[in-house]
Amino acid sequence: MHSKSLLVFVILTVGANSNAFAQTSPGYADLVTLFEEFRAARTPAPWSAAFDDPDAPWGVSDYSAATIAARTAKVRELEKALQAIEASDWTVPEKADYLAVKAE
Repeated sequence: MHSKSLLVFVILTVGANSNAFAQTSPGYADLVTLFEEFRAARTPAPWSAAFDDPDAPWGVSDYSAATIAARTAKVRELEKALQAIEASDWTVPEKADYLAVKAE
C-alpha cells in the first residue's frame, strides 16, 4: 500500500512540476494542493529523538483524542473539497490522478 501511495505522490509531483504538463485543466492545481494537504493532515507529526530540545515530543507521536479529532475534521474538510472539484472536462491522465487521490 505504501508503494502505491508513493507512486501517486510521484505522479502528482512530476505532473505538477513537469514542463510537459505545464498547461493543465482548470482546477488541476487545486487537486495537487489538496492531495498535499490531505497527506499532511492524515499523517501524525514526525517524532524527534532530540533529547536536548525541550520542545521535542521525545519520540512519541501525538495520538491524543484532541489531535485525532482535529486531523479527522481536516480530512473531512478536504474530502468535501475533493468532491467539489469538477473533473469531467479534464484529460485522461488528469482524471486518473483525480481518481487516485479520491481512492486515498
